Amino acid sequence: MSYITPRPISGAELEVLQTVLLRAVTPHTPQVTPDELKSLVVYSKCDCGCASVGFLPEGTKANENTKLIADGLGLSPDNKQVGIIVYGSPGQVVEVEFHWPYEGGAPLPRPETIVPWERGTEVTEVAK
Repeated sequence: MSYITPRPISGAELEVLQTVLLRAVTPHTPQVTPDELKSLVVYSKCDCGCASVGFLPEGTKANENTKLIADGLGLSPDNKQVGIIVYGSPGQVVEVEFHWPYEGGAPLPRPETIVPWERGTEVTEVAK
């Protein structure tokens, strides 16, 4: 991850983050309000070119008790599986990571396709 000029979370990032936090929770998933998510600031992005970004509300550092708070799988716009991992703690979403086994950086998945990681067999790649 490399630091960038801070910017607000994009609408597409927000929709994916809201969806994964609703559908792919872990035992550590905190309650996060829509207003908290809308106020997230992107402060870093992945160097590989994927859609992974780091969030840091102004003047705040990541809590020491940061854990995996969501773990999902969805489909990219061209129907390839994309893994989604969110790290955070109560009151704070720190980072969302996107990963896949293909060349090039993983894009944002389509929100309507997101399921929990353990239900990943339900998300089937479809060749175009």
